[in-house]
Amino acid sequence: MRKLYKRMLQISSAFGLILSTTNSYAIDCTPTPDCATLGYTKTASDCSGVAAIKCPFDTSKVFCEKEQLTKTCDKIGDILYGDGTCAVSADNLDPNLTPIGIVFDVSGRLAIALTDVKKDGTAGSEKMSWSSGYCDTPNLDNCNNTNTVITSCGLNGRSNTDAILATNGGCGGTTTAALAVNTYSINGCNKDFCKQGKWFLPSMKELYTIYVNKTTMTNVLTKLGSKASKFMDDYYWSSTECTNYSPWELSMGGGSRDYHRGKTTGDYVRPVVKY
Repeated sequence: MRKLYKRMLQISSAFGLILSTTNSYAIDCTPTPDCATLGYTKTASDCSGVAAIKCPFDTSKVFCEKEQLTKTCDKIGDILYGDGTCAVSADNLDPNLTPIGIVFDVSGRLAIALTDVKKDGTAGSEKMSWSSGYCDTPNLDNCNNTNTVITSCGLNGRSNTDAILATNGGCGGTTTAALAVNTYSINGCNKDFCKQGKWFLPSMKELYTIYVNKTTMTNVLTKLGSKASKFMDDYYWSSTECTNYSPWELSMGGGSRDYHRGKTTGDYVRPVVKY
């Protein structure tokens, strides 16, 4: 009998230990996390244009990823920032970045400035001469064939501009247009590619490419409002020379090409940059 009583005490003690352990587990058990506490406070319809990440405990609640405001420059009309990236759209600009141009040639990685330039290199529209005198610019192609000037002659505006600048003061007077773009600078440029001295006078081919895409360019310039200005419906200088007397120019009003007017004629200038 005494042995049975002792056995019952052992069983009772063991059962109590189990209850005690079970109660302790219940007290330490962590409740299911609340979705709102974890940041899942939206529904899928709230995440227009961005990815929605579902809460693992309640898939009707989601977290909207941060909206993407910048991208690689991959199409004509992209708004170029001073860090070399582009805006996702003209309607959704990154408040931390400054637009400096609009892409007009993706493969060549070329963009126009947001405004014309004045003789002193500041933003604004003002007619100016190509140069104040006449001579055949050294190291600059003479492109006197109307049919090849936009396909195979004097095509690189950067090298053309460098050749023009190299002769300044020693080739028939001041090379006004090239100096204007070379002096141009813009706030918000935080990479070397768009610093002062990096902008250039477009070649006739590049200027014609801008004209072909003028509608797209104008739409974006208009959306940028006071940050930009549209093209004048008039002639713009290129950096492509025809003869010692006349460079090539193109009308943004109708696309007509002209090289018969002299270098001292007044035309508008729009800087270009390679990003």
